Amino acid sequence: MKLPLKVVAAIILLGAAYWSVQASRRSAPAVTLTVVTNGAPGSSTNVVFRVVNHGSRAILLTDLVVETDTAAGWREVNRTKPSDPQRLATGAKKDVTIPAPGEGQPWRLRAIYGRDVVGPGLWLAMLGFAASNGQWPPASFGMMAGRYSCFGEVTAR
Repeated sequence: MKLPLKVVAAIILLGAAYWSVQASRRSAPAVTLTVVTNGAPGSSTNVVFRVVNHGSRAILLTDLVVETDTAAGWREVNRTKPSDPQRLATGAKKDVTIPAPGEGQPWRLRAIYGRDVVGPGLWLAMLGFAASNGQWPPASFGMMAGRYSCFGEVTAR
């Protein structure tokens, strides 16, 4: 049985894309999340966190999750999408303001992000874009893969 060339190309493309995404998940970039200012009790309830990308690739912040410490473990109480810029290049930093969940309650912030795909994985993604859209992607084309988290320090307000 002879497979059509498009089917063989699609199988190779999907296999290479899967390999590329798995390879990018093996080594997560170093991202830190630290408290910059913590409003004093009775004043502002907002806490400013700084996200810094120390990794060798850009990252894309996808979610900011406030979690509280309960008897059953950490529980999500609020999830937001960060404002622009969501993409942080190597060495870039971004300050995010988060409302504290409650007085005297231990909580933390979790930043969820993906990492920039480069090399063969990006090239394969560009080929896939060209095949599905009938044109080569623009120069600004990029792709993020993986799902990583970093945690801020536990804060009790």
